[in-house]
Amino acid sequence: MKFFAKKQKGKEPEQARRLDRCTKLNPVIRHIIRRPVGGIWLDGTIGSFRFQALVFAAHATNAEWELDRTKISKLWIQRVGDDRDAFNWDRGLDLPPIDSETEIILELLKLSLPEVIDTLDWD
Repeated sequence: MKFFAKKQKGKEPEQARRLDRCTKLNPVIRHIIRRPVGGIWLDGTIGSFRFQALVFAAHATNAEWELDRTKISKLWIQRVGDDRDAFNWDRGLDLPPIDSETEIILELLKLSLPEVIDTLDWD
């Protein structure tokens, strides 16, 4: 995954620096909890954020319950430094990303969490 930002007068824009920092991050999964009724709770950190996510092996029957067709039904992101909720999705948007750094973290989680689930044995 590569991102490009236009340099201005030989300096990298702040957004590009933050994006570059964030694209080097990978989520660290601390807990994996299988639910008897389906889905898996993932609890972890990514950079200076913590998250909890409920992810399923298959897409939701109702597309509105799923975050951008990612198999993520619930996702909570909190900034560690000040314990501020940064994003929340609970089968629908409850709290949009609070800043551009959270938007980047959200995009990274949307890409990586379904891949984590795909590597697990569902039987």
